[in-house]
Amino acid sequence: MTVTRSVGAASVTVPVCSSIRPADVEAMFAQHPEMVLTRADVILSEVSWSDKVESLKRIATTLNIGLDSLVFVDDSDFECEAVRTQLPEAAYRLWKSP
Repeated sequence: MTVTRSVGAASVTVPVCSSIRPADVEAMFAQHPEMVLTRADVILSEVSWSDKVESLKRIATTLNIGLDSLVFVDDSDFECEAVRTQLPEAAYRLWKSP
């Protein structure tokens, strides 16, 4: 998250793409002891039960950017594989907690 915050400070937009309840996302920002990002760091939140590939497409459309401008970071092998195969233009990074 520190890297993400640094990237955001360098004028790179930081959207959130999540498939958990919106209240859980807000709680993560407010209460997670290791959360470095704040809501102010996030330009757009796409929080829904849609699959993340569709959410990433909506993010790109909303921000008027190409899919090749997206970098998807997730701790799920399944989600990263879906992005790799269905959105080959987007970069992805599997992020496993230490």
